Amino acid sequence: MQQIQDPTGRTLFFDRVVARVSNVVFQVYTVAGQRRHKFQRQTVLKGTDAVIFTWDSLIDQWQENIWSLKELLKFYGDRLQPPSEFEPPEVPIVLLANKRDLDEIIEISKIRQVLDTAKLNHCLVYETIAIQGVNVKRAFVYASRQAVLNHYKKLSGKPMEGF
Repeated sequence: MQQIQDPTGRTLFFDRVVARVSNVVFQVYTVAGQRRHKFQRQTVLKGTDAVIFTWDSLIDQWQENIWSLKELLKFYGDRLQPPSEFEPPEVPIVLLANKRDLDEIIEISKIRQVLDTAKLNHCLVYETIAIQGVNVKRAFVYASRQAVLNHYKKLSGKPMEGF
């Protein structure tokens, strides 16, 4: 088992789930978005086929969300952006606007403005209440589907329609 360490030598932890559907094996990692978990994210995100970005909807978390999204864009560059209007990005991304059941949350239109500015206007946004599972499965199904379609597209060497 590989250990992930930060520069101070501390081993950092994250959640990992392995699931198999037919001949496809999914490895799902979750890493906290706080700045102190940067080294975990850098390691876990290497070779990722899809990203589910959880946006904390509380207004007071706005700057942290922006920081995390900018960091993600640094890691991936234009691989999160479609090469053209009708093609999928190399790495599909879905955004979970979480904690939608709480008071003092940001409007989805404001999150959408940030995504548009980041050239991620294709990104689906699911309003979620993660502790209740609301819309979480839908996001995973979409991200998984897109990752599998991208994989088969690479294998075939042909463009795939209907993304």
